[in-house]
Amino acid sequence: MKKKAVILLFLFVFLLGAPMTKSVYADNGLIVRGVARTLLSVVEIPKAIISHSQRVIFPVGIVTGALEGTFRTVMGTLAGTLDIAQGAAPYAKYMLFFI
Repeated sequence: MKKKAVILLFLFVFLLGAPMTKSVYADNGLIVRGVARTLLSVVEIPKAIISHSQRVIFPVGIVTGALEGTFRTVMGTLAGTLDIAQGAAPYAKYMLFFI
């Protein structure tokens, strides 16, 4: 049962990452990568908790996993936001026409 859940989670993440191929426009690649990093950063907390609880004794593994997962979530969200901003920066000059 646990093995099936891990395989399904792996397939979900793999298939979600499949559309992130190289775009015709270089800036769109940054935007897509930023959106993917921002949306998938939520998965870091349970992933770190599971990883730490398998390596460290019971209560300590969950706590350290939660702390590391929270750190990775915040950093992934921040990095994703910066990727989106960096990818959208060349298009900022066109906003003048929409104001």
